[in-house]
Amino acid sequence: MTDNPARAPRVLIIENDFLIGEMLHDMIAELGYSVTKVAHGLPSALNEISKDNFDGALVNIGIDEQKHGSEIADILLAKNIPFGFVTGYGHALEQRHAGIPLLQKGIEAAEEKSLFHLPHYLSLFAVLQARAGNMQNSLSAISKAKELIAETGEHFWHADVLRIEGELGLLFGASTKEAEASLVQALEIARKQKAKSFELRAATCLAGLRRDQGNLMDARNLLAPIYGWFTEGFDTRDL
Repeated sequence: MTDNPARAPRVLIIENDFLIGEMLHDMIAELGYSVTKVAHGLPSALNEISKDNFDGALVNIGIDEQKHGSEIADILLAKNIPFGFVTGYGHALEQRHAGIPLLQKGIEAAEEKSLFHLPHYLSLFAVLQARAGNMQNSLSAISKAKELIAETGEHFWHADVLRIEGELGLLFGASTKEAEASLVQALEIARKQKAKSFELRAATCLAGLRRDQGNLMDARNLLAPIYGWFTEGFDTRDL
């Protein structure tokens, strides 16, 4: 996707749903790509495409609840830029786009059939609301994520939800003790699940808190073992 092997391929994400856009951003970043922008809506997408600063794209077929993704696809094809479609509404591809990779999001279907990933989506929404300064919405979303985990018994995202709860607590002025309790629990759950990526994230946050409290040795002891476990992925955000 890029002629420069020293630079991570740059991906433009065109997705009208903020939550899904954030999820796709994290997925692409985890794979080692660089996300230039998450464009929401047709005008934003066209503006980003005009900049010619990306190597490939993911395009929601139903951008703006219409099939504007096909229009965007024609532009990308004309520019000879590789791309793939994403959809959660069963949109069929135009005949001229047959053969273009299609990623089924299935967000709505997933919510109807399974609540497995919903705590993760809610936690991402909580982060977005926090960035926008909407404390009430942010805390409500993370609380709902915890409730869903308790209701469904699906604990895959439990550690990361608790980590985000701890970070939000520190951001919005909760007591350090409460925030620390969430981070400690997140770390314990991640270790119990042997979920190394979640353990790294929780340890990083807790180590940052320890550092800010002046406990530099505690911070180092928390982070060094899990960081040392990894042998690759050092170009990712977590490492």
